[in-house]
Amino acid sequence: MSSQHTKREITPMHPDDQFHWRPMVADDLKAVSKLASDIHADFLESDSVLLEKQKLFPEGCYILAVGDIISGYLLSHPWKRHDPPALDNLLGCLPSRYDTYYIHDLALAGSVRGHGMAGPIIEEIAKLARSLQLTSVSLVAAGGSEGFWKHQKFRIISTADLDKKLETYGVQAHYMERSVC
Repeated sequence: MSSQHTKREITPMHPDDQFHWRPMVADDLKAVSKLASDIHADFLESDSVLLEKQKLFPEGCYILAVGDIISGYLLSHPWKRHDPPALDNLLGCLPSRYDTYYIHDLALAGSVRGHGMAGPIIEEIAKLARSLQLTSVSLVAAGGSEGFWKHQKFRIISTADLDKKLETYGVQAHYMERSVC
């Protein structure tokens, strides 16, 4: 399955806002790492893991920025349904056969939360999933974020096997999916 998807800048819901989503590049890693450590203190991942996500599937990696100031990021890629990758582990490569589009991380600085910044990039990811002929987007909601994701049309999927795979994400982790059909 190959992507014909062209990366583009995505403007948030409020067109007069200066913030926009743009494709992530390797030079963004330092700012992404800093933002990740500020937002996800309990779920830190090494710079090598963050960089690998961007290199493996750059079409699924975005930055929320105003000028040179990065206030959010999204890391995502095609993956295997019901099989979330463990935190802070290198993937090595993407699976040759995948059946879901996986959001590894969406992080927004506190100053931009609640301003409609996440919706446009989540919709862009849904379009990307459809362009790859996938029917779902999946993720792991950690740290009590499932309410946010439910608002974005995701639902919790729970099985004994999934619960075991979520151990690296903490006790409040939930595997969630959203249909993109």
